[in-house]
Amino acid sequence: MDKQEFQQLFLRNVSKALESAEKIVGIPLLAGFEIEFHGGGVSGEIISQDSAVDIMYLGENKFYRIIDIGVKYIDDNNRAVVFVRISAHQPSTFEDTWNNPKGNGPFKIIEPTGVIPRKPQ
Repeated sequence: MDKQEFQQLFLRNVSKALESAEKIVGIPLLAGFEIEFHGGGVSGEIISQDSAVDIMYLGENKFYRIIDIGVKYIDDNNRAVVFVRISAHQPSTFEDTWNNPKGNGPFKIIEPTGVIPRKPQ
């Protein structure tokens, strides 16, 4: 899988996380979102989509095993802040990643379990 395919897979999974959050908050979220990133030398910082992909993409045949994705909170403009966390597992082949559902690779959607908070004050 090349970097562009990986980025598309990541964005499909972010979209799934956003759809899940929309069902809970009952309002459409704006297409834009921010990424709060954890792992790969980053500890809870807001980073760009390109930076996130640069950190997560290890190469055509090497992948982090699990990368969690979920909406953490909604800001005052109805934009989601998406939590992204790389697991501490040893990187592996695509086949040995989370891969549930099949074809999803390392991306694991964290479903909201309740009310999604607004941006912390």
